[in-house]
Amino acid sequence: MKTLFMKRLSSRRYILECAAVLIGVFFIGLVVSLITPYSPSSEQYMYTDPSPQNVTLYRATVTESRGNTLDARLNDGPRQGQIVAVKVQSSAGLQVPQQGSSIVVGLSGLSDAFQYYSYYRLPMLAVLIALFAGLVMLIGRRKGARSLIGLAASIVVIVGILLPMIMAGMNPFWTSLLAASIIAIVTILLSQGWNKRAVVALICIGSVLTVVALATVVTIKMLALSGFVDETSYYISLGNSSIDLAGLLAGGIIIATVGALDDIVTTQIATVAELRQENHSLDRRTVFVKASRVGAEHIASLVNTLALVYVGAALPLIVTNSSGILHVFPFINSEFIATEVVRIILVSTGLVIAVPVSTALAVAMLNITKKA
Repeated sequence: MKTLFMKRLSSRRYILECAAVLIGVFFIGLVVSLITPYSPSSEQYMYTDPSPQNVTLYRATVTESRGNTLDARLNDGPRQGQIVAVKVQSSAGLQVPQQGSSIVVGLSGLSDAFQYYSYYRLPMLAVLIALFAGLVMLIGRRKGARSLIGLAASIVVIVGILLPMIMAGMNPFWTSLLAASIIAIVTILLSQGWNKRAVVALICIGSVLTVVALATVVTIKMLALSGFVDETSYYISLGNSSIDLAGLLAGGIIIATVGALDDIVTTQIATVAELRQENHSLDRRTVFVKASRVGAEHIASLVNTLALVYVGAALPLIVTNSSGILHVFPFINSEFIATEVVRIILVSTGLVIAVPVSTALAVAMLNITKKA
């Protein structure tokens, strides 16, 4: 009778959780749909033009599309509801907005002509994020909610601490190490709480990050990597010449490593703990060997995944840099390819090292007993 009651209670709770998530998604989408880029005070924006311009951004809805000119109804500002002409700069592959599309237009302080900037994507992005968060919470329950809080905390650290410090001219490498340390502490404590598992995870992440940081500095120095590899780095140098691009490259590797380490380390520690719980008679060596086998399987798939993620993210740049190449050797020898290879290898090295380190620390610190 008690079991039946608990099943019904659990079923009702699950339905309530689903309803709460759906309601949350609806209200998030509703709130975000009201977000506007418009601001009465003009701000500086630098797009493909290297010289910053004072531009006020508006939301607008396309009423008619005529090739490189649009008629659009403004949805913001003192001219809200007015139909204005919007110029679209012709560009290969540019998707010209059609009638009914929500777009962002800009009015430069130098002229009275509206320019098309992009589609207005915030509402749909917010809905996608809300749906993802709801799916994580429905399947992961409390742990899923904790992981989302950890993700939010990581974003806050990057946006609120890392980026302002780099823009202020501080060394990107050291600021990235600081941000990575904060992210590791926050995410581990949120997912594990304050216990032995959390201590083991933090010691392991700290140790592996130290090795990867040293290897990154040495590798960048030996390969003479400047960090100046694409037009993104070009615009960074134009906008803020005080930013060390090589340090920024190293900092990116550190942030990527700490993100991947969380997965490997917590998995290995959980594996050791589960083996210990299932069979108390296993000695330390046996637990280490069994857990390492699990880690090896995890690494085999994760390293390949990581490499494909990097290649996929950089594919447009790879195509751009490879166009017009007559010989393979100069392309492979280029700083662009060398930089991508270094990223993949150093982050993957950190993951590989993390398996034996985290397994050994977990076996040593989680009270593994010897066989009787």
